[in-house]
Amino acid sequence: MHRRALLAGLVGVTAGCAGGRSGGQASSTDQRTTTIANGSPPATDPSTRSTATAPGDTPTTTPDGDATGYRIENLAVSQETDGPDHRYVLAVRSSYSEAAVEREEERTGRELTVRTIDEVEPEPVREAVETAIQTGEWRADTLPDGLRETLDGVDLFTGFSTDDVATHRGLRLYEQDPDAPPAVEFGARVLDAAVTPDDPGALELSLTNGGSERQAVFAGTVPPFGAVFVGAVDTDERFLLWRPYEEEGCISFEGNEMRVCAIGRQVTIEPGETVARQYEVLSPTTDTHPSHTAPPSPGTYRYTETFEHTAETGGPESELSCELRFDLSA
Repeated sequence: MHRRALLAGLVGVTAGCAGGRSGGQASSTDQRTTTIANGSPPATDPSTRSTATAPGDTPTTTPDGDATGYRIENLAVSQETDGPDHRYVLAVRSSYSEAAVEREEERTGRELTVRTIDEVEPEPVREAVETAIQTGEWRADTLPDGLRETLDGVDLFTGFSTDDVATHRGLRLYEQDPDAPPAVEFGARVLDAAVTPDDPGALELSLTNGGSERQAVFAGTVPPFGAVFVGAVDTDERFLLWRPYEEEGCISFEGNEMRVCAIGRQVTIEPGETVARQYEVLSPTTDTHPSHTAPPSPGTYRYTETFEHTAETGGPESELSCELRFDLSA
């Protein structure tokens, strides 16, 4: 994958990071839940459930015993992108069984053009097609003569060995520039730096599509950022940046437990569009699920996430990995 790295930060105001290339909103739902107890990271396997109970939801205090607030300072973002590393990608876009081919022809009223692998010529074209079918993708910086013409004239390829019921594959050729500027930009800024019992601090996280094509970003519940936890850099402590999660997605709080459904969605971002979400940094004395949302102490905190995105559904993906850091100063 083509890897680019950037470190950028603005003290106490804004920060942003850019992601590499990779369309409505499509979603799939898994009603399994992950239970998150205070101070415990979410399970990596969505089907697992933790029944550990957090300490009581009681107000926390700063280390000197004075339950006051903080200031948000020194906001900074770093990013790394894994994107396309070749100009051309030949990928499987559809799979059919023999019966499905017949049904598709009946549905469309058109006879599909089917060719076996052995019939594909010349050899470099056959090798590209076979590699794409057997591994899912074929990548190169130049195209063998005749590949475009072959793809234009064939709907489905067959005659390859497979243990799957799908015996026919449709292929699509994608073209991209590995050195093109990143399309998706992650941003963060401080909206309110003061964290007090009467007025929480506020941050804004955003994703901006700065490219010319629609981007589909994979996300979980409450897209695109999910439940945003920030962890202390020097300890195992962490807390939840707050917004009305229960009203927006499959997230619920029961006693000292937080339950999150394993939901996958694709969020569409049009060219030039920004998707932004605001989050509150609550005070140590908050009564809003304090075992999860109350900052445990001053210090440096960070949020890390990886966003998979693509310019076209089924096209080559890119991964944008971001880290947001800020200080909570007493």
